[in-house]
Amino acid sequence: VSTQSTGTKGVLRKIKTCKGKIVLRSISTIHTVQQDTEKNDPTKLPVLIIGGGIAGLTLARSCEVAKIPYYVLERDDTFHSDKGSGIGLWGPAERIVNALGIGDRIRVSSQRMSCAGYRNKEGVWLAKPPTISSSTITTCLTLLRGDLISALLDSLPEDRKLTAHSLQRFRVDEKSGVITAVFQNGKEYQGSLLVGADGINSVVRTLCYPDVRPVYCGYSYYRAVLDTTAIDNNAVIADELYWYLSQPEIAWESWGQDCRIAYVPLKPPNVFWFVSTTMSEQKSNAEFSRVMWLQSNAPKNIT
Repeated sequence: VSTQSTGTKGVLRKIKTCKGKIVLRSISTIHTVQQDTEKNDPTKLPVLIIGGGIAGLTLARSCEVAKIPYYVLERDDTFHSDKGSGIGLWGPAERIVNALGIGDRIRVSSQRMSCAGYRNKEGVWLAKPPTISSSTITTCLTLLRGDLISALLDSLPEDRKLTAHSLQRFRVDEKSGVITAVFQNGKEYQGSLLVGADGINSVVRTLCYPDVRPVYCGYSYYRAVLDTTAIDNNAVIADELYWYLSQPEIAWESWGQDCRIAYVPLKPPNVFWFVSTTMSEQKSNAEFSRVMWLQSNAPKNIT
């Protein structure tokens, strides 16, 4: 065993070498050095959250509750409410929104449902869900994604939410670990951590792993939110949608060849539906362009 003493930034330490292992033991600590280290600690800098969707806003709210400094930086000029889409929060997710202090607001704008059932293409039940219960483990809160996003946004201070910040690049100081994020608007922010919550075409991911790209899975979704008063007031439509009218409180999927359709009740009078169908990537891209055009030219009452 050999011993020696060395001074590092004013702190005296004894180094013991024993069977190839090095053990550091502090002999004395200088208070002023501790203060300087704490002052320059990169963990005191904010977490830089790139992307203001559900994931980014949930992390921002978590930081707010935990009193961790942060910024959530959204590329677009506004945070989007994601119209035309519903979301379900199962038991674990409901516990999270409770811990984040927005559970009561979420429940006001949601509908509680049991697990979904499954039908064949003729509408015959393959597996029918059980009767709804009050359990938060076996039930799900269904709501508009926009209502969840709004609840998260409203829970954050205005000076923590930054829009029109499109990430251009970032650099990391190898010595201090401080991250500097540079945005296309010319602004720079320093942080202790950079989080990519900017979606499937993530800029953060591309900067970190330029060779990684999304892979088309072979099918595409159509989705929408429907006001059921339009069904109830139209006998012709109602006759065609007898599946909905029979048990409107039950969520289900119907499976056919290369296609499935799903129905999810939201807080009345809204329901959410989606259709998943197999198609080539080329056709999917063409359909996406067509749907985006239709959405931009649709009447205001259609989401």
